[in-house]
Amino acid sequence: PDAWGWVDGGEIETATPRISVALRDLTGFDGRCAGIAFTRGNARPPDALHEMEGECPHEPQGAPPRNFDLVVVGGGIAGTCAALAAARQGLKVALLHDRPMLGGNASQEVRVWCGGEARHPLVREVRNLFMNREPGAALSDRARMRLVQDEPNVALYTGWRACGVERTAEENRIAAVTARQVESGAMARFAAPLFVDATGDGWIGYWAGADYRMGREAADEFGESMAPAVADGRTLGCSLMWTSMTANTAVPFGPLPWAEPAAQGVVATQGEWNREYGLDHNIITEGETIRDHLLRVIYGSFSLAKRDPQHARRVLDFVPYNLGKRESRRLLGDVILTENDVREQTPFPDAVATGTWSIDLHEHAGGADFLTMCRQPLFGRYWIPLRALYSRNVKNLLMAGRCFSATHGPRQSARDEHHRADGRGCRLCGGALSTARAGAAGTGGRSRARRGTASVHRRSLPGPSGSGAGGMDNH
Repeated sequence: PDAWGWVDGGEIETATPRISVALRDLTGFDGRCAGIAFTRGNARPPDALHEMEGECPHEPQGAPPRNFDLVVVGGGIAGTCAALAAARQGLKVALLHDRPMLGGNASQEVRVWCGGEARHPLVREVRNLFMNREPGAALSDRARMRLVQDEPNVALYTGWRACGVERTAEENRIAAVTARQVESGAMARFAAPLFVDATGDGWIGYWAGADYRMGREAADEFGESMAPAVADGRTLGCSLMWTSMTANTAVPFGPLPWAEPAAQGVVATQGEWNREYGLDHNIITEGETIRDHLLRVIYGSFSLAKRDPQHARRVLDFVPYNLGKRESRRLLGDVILTENDVREQTPFPDAVATGTWSIDLHEHAGGADFLTMCRQPLFGRYWIPLRALYSRNVKNLLMAGRCFSATHGPRQSARDEHHRADGRGCRLCGGALSTARAGAAGTGGRSRARRGTASVHRRSLPGPSGSGAGGMDNH
């Protein structure tokens, strides 16, 4: 079916109280099943799965939360750097990630390269060393995982997906993050004085009631020349970059009448970043629809290519199933980085990171709905302030990665930076917050960040007019 729903699996009779059930995918093309329900008689399970399992149940009544100094949710490049930087400053850190491997878009599951300058040694430790689509990303994954597993102050929870937050009653603060283990279904609460949202989509901030934006600002709001005249909900789209290879003998494939129309006449044996869809869709609510369309495009384009005898030996090599996202929610801090801050290289007194990539804006290229082009005006090195890395209204929430505080335009530079991979940028967030923490308990995250600003700036960067190496050298 095109939409999620229950499919009648028939009736079974068994005299055995315990039986084993297994699924076998006969579709051959990314068939998915969210659950199996057994009912008696003609009863039908509810269409919404949350009606069966609850919104996000906690551990058994009375079970204590798992306590840390810092909880980082999201193990992409930014979240991994934040966790390691804080751990190396002595904080006890929980790093929650819903995939079996770290790296996010830079991992072997998506295979996006890490661009921009790597000014901090930690970035060089964690980054993906390989270009788009290269299988060597698996080697970087392995090295990254070893780094985290060998860090005694990091408790790594792979396969744990955050699904809610608990807020304190007296202040606008997060008390705990609730997460589910995706394989076992086990639930747990992770409590800390500070939290880092490195989910990419800004889920922790969203659940906590943090101010956020999504889409493009109007040009006159911040005086941005590259912004549209009227604000809208457009974001950059998503990609599934794929490859094929040459086999020793001819390999049949297709025809695929259910996929070829999606290719819209485009014949291909590989797909790069500009196979992008979803600019005019909601990345949050329509992510699965976007992903499924791109999968049809891949199979359809390759099916068309296989009609040519010169491609008789071509076989699909790598087709990702995790959507390579570029943009969604942006959580707002006390400073919103704007296009003019990038153009004019605003010398923020609390600068804790730099950017060097262009403002990388994507547009429809015309023709097929999944083809895009980009504009990439380059303005040189610019500065990212600490005040763009914490929520302006949730007192103990910081941001690492593509959900940091910026308008649509400059965020497209930071997301392509080496130090913001996966949304790629707040690699210094961990160092900044750990320097500014003034202890793992006490006052709110925002006041800690402000007290630590001067210290972070002196120890991190040579200053906007300096010539030093920069990059949190003493951290």
